[in-house]
Amino acid sequence: MLTKRIIAKDNVTHAKPHPEAFDTAFLSLGLPDSVRSQVLAFEDHPRGIMSAKAAGLYACGITAVFPRNTLIELEVTSDLVADSFDEFRKLLTPVKA
Repeated sequence: MLTKRIIAKDNVTHAKPHPEAFDTAFLSLGLPDSVRSQVLAFEDHPRGIMSAKAAGLYACGITAVFPRNTLIELEVTSDLVADSFDEFRKLLTPVKA
Protein backbone atom coordinates (compact mmCIF):
# COMPACT_ATOMS: atom_id res chain seq x y z
CA MET A 1 0.00 0.00 0.00
CA LEU A 2 1.37 3.40 -0.98
CA THR A 3 1.19 5.98 1.78
CA LYS A 4 1.35 9.65 0.87
CA ARG A 5 3.80 11.66 2.92
CA ILE A 6 3.72 15.41 2.67
CA ILE A 7 6.15 17.44 4.76
CA ALA A 8 5.14 21.09 4.63
CA LYS A 9 6.45 24.15 6.42
CA ASP A 10 3.71 23.63 9.02
CA ASN A 11 5.36 20.31 9.95
CA VAL A 12 8.80 21.73 10.74
CA THR A 13 10.31 24.36 12.99
CA HIS A 14 13.33 25.26 10.87
CA ALA A 15 13.27 26.40 7.24
CA LYS A 16 15.62 25.13 4.57
CA PRO A 17 18.62 24.96 4.35
CA HIS A 18 18.18 23.36 7.78
CA PRO A 19 17.87 19.57 7.24
CA GLU A 20 14.77 19.19 9.45
CA ALA A 21 12.27 18.76 6.58
CA PHE A 22 14.34 16.07 4.88
CA ASP A 23 15.15 14.39 8.20
CA THR A 24 11.42 14.28 8.97
CA ALA A 25 10.65 12.86 5.53
CA PHE A 26 13.41 10.25 5.81
CA LEU A 27 12.29 9.14 9.27
CA SER A 28 8.72 8.74 8.00
CA LEU A 29 9.97 6.06 5.60
CA GLY A 30 11.00 3.77 8.45
CA LEU A 31 14.30 2.90 6.78
CA PRO A 32 17.57 2.26 8.60
CA ASP A 33 19.87 5.26 8.90
CA SER A 34 22.52 3.34 6.96
CA VAL A 35 20.59 3.85 3.68
CA ARG A 36 20.22 7.65 3.89
CA SER A 37 22.69 8.24 1.07
CA GLN A 38 20.65 5.92 -1.18
CA VAL A 39 17.41 7.88 -0.75
CA LEU A 40 16.79 10.44 -3.50
CA ALA A 41 15.72 13.99 -2.72
CA PHE A 42 14.57 16.09 -5.68
CA GLU A 43 15.05 19.84 -5.30
CA ASP A 44 14.86 22.89 -7.56
CA HIS A 45 16.39 25.45 -5.19
CA PRO A 46 19.89 25.84 -3.72
CA ARG A 47 18.50 26.00 -0.15
CA GLY A 48 16.67 22.73 -0.72
CA ILE A 49 19.76 21.06 -2.14
CA MET A 50 21.74 22.20 0.90
CA SER A 51 18.98 20.85 3.15
CA ALA A 52 18.90 17.45 1.44
CA LYS A 53 22.69 17.13 1.55
CA ALA A 54 22.77 18.15 5.23
CA ALA A 55 20.23 15.36 5.88
CA GLY A 56 22.61 12.90 4.22
CA LEU A 57 20.39 12.20 1.21
CA TYR A 58 21.32 11.83 -2.47
CA ALA A 59 20.38 15.27 -3.82
CA CYS A 60 18.95 15.52 -7.32
CA GLY A 61 18.85 19.10 -8.56
CA ILE A 62 16.23 19.81 -11.20
CA THR A 63 16.58 22.92 -13.37
CA ALA A 64 12.95 24.03 -12.97
CA VAL A 65 13.89 27.35 -11.34
CA PHE A 66 17.66 27.75 -11.65
CA PRO A 67 19.82 26.92 -14.69
CA ARG A 68 22.14 23.90 -14.68
CA ASN A 69 25.27 26.06 -14.24
CA THR A 70 23.86 27.60 -11.06
CA LEU A 71 23.07 24.20 -9.55
CA ILE A 72 26.45 22.74 -10.57
CA GLU A 73 28.47 25.66 -9.21
CA LEU A 74 26.90 25.78 -5.73
CA GLU A 75 29.14 25.51 -2.70
CA VAL A 76 27.05 22.49 -1.65
CA THR A 77 26.27 20.75 -4.94
CA SER A 78 23.70 18.23 -6.08
CA ASP A 79 24.81 14.66 -6.63
CA LEU A 80 23.02 14.74 -9.97
CA VAL A 81 21.50 17.57 -12.04
CA ALA A 82 18.90 17.16 -14.79
CA ASP A 83 16.45 19.28 -16.73
CA SER A 84 13.42 17.03 -16.22
CA PHE A 85 12.15 14.02 -14.29
CA ASP A 86 12.29 12.06 -17.55
CA GLU A 87 16.01 12.87 -17.78
CA PHE A 88 16.45 11.66 -14.17
CA ARG A 89 14.63 8.45 -15.07
CA LYS A 90 17.02 7.85 -17.97
CA LEU A 91 20.09 8.69 -15.87
CA LEU A 92 19.01 6.49 -12.95
CA THR A 93 17.72 3.46 -14.89
CA PRO A 94 20.32 0.70 -15.02
CA VAL A 95 21.52 -0.27 -18.47
CA LYS A 96 20.65 -3.87 -19.33
CA ALA A 97 23.62 -5.91 -20.52
